[in-house]
Amino acid sequence: SARGQFFLVFVLIFCSQASSAQTPSPSFEMKDINGNLHNLEEYKGKITIVSFWATWCVPCKEEMPVLVDAYKKWKDRGLVILAASFDNEQTQPNIPDFVKKYKMQFPVLIGGTPEHLQQFEMGEYLPATVFINQNGEIVSRILGQARKKEVVERVEWLLGDRPGKKPPAAIVDHRPK
Repeated sequence: SARGQFFLVFVLIFCSQASSAQTPSPSFEMKDINGNLHNLEEYKGKITIVSFWATWCVPCKEEMPVLVDAYKKWKDRGLVILAASFDNEQTQPNIPDFVKKYKMQFPVLIGGTPEHLQQFEMGEYLPATVFINQNGEIVSRILGQARKKEVVERVEWLLGDRPGKKPPAAIVDHRPK
């Protein structure tokens, strides 16, 4: 609707002005499905996307192919994706099938909590996606399902493929109202 588009434009303009400062990413450490520990420090120097998701989250299922495609396209240029699952003990057994179905070739972390989202100032809704530059600074956040165009714009900008000072918006909010 026109009202919705106006609101989105307002939010994009407001947020891009309000949060133009890049914030250092929090110290973040989680184990992957193989028991290996990952922390953001080890990815300094690379562009990193942290995706918070769960196997039971419908928008996460729609978003994951976008992230998988981005990884395939840019992994050779140093893109790192960390997929932090919010599945609990009951639904964690579903993770291997989800990983296989969506052909996720990047680290899949387990044990995500609302505290992890709060560390990144992401609210409490899944999916949630954080874009971190080579210096370990958060440059953009997407609350709710990330669209392909949004992911492409941010990764291309971070890789230096696009002119401009920063991604189109520091925060995009797709959470249901």
